[in-house]
Amino acid sequence: MDNSTINKENYSIAFVQKKSNQLRLYLILMANHPKYHVLT
Repeated sequence: MDNSTINKENYSIAFVQKKSNQLRLYLILMANHPKYHVLT
């Protein structure tokens, strides 16, 4: 495996982790918002 492949994989892992963190924050905000309590 060459460096570019490794870098690409590391980047995508970091990207997914960042996205899941944003999603978790979003869900927490939604859950704390009274208007959206129906959804949870």
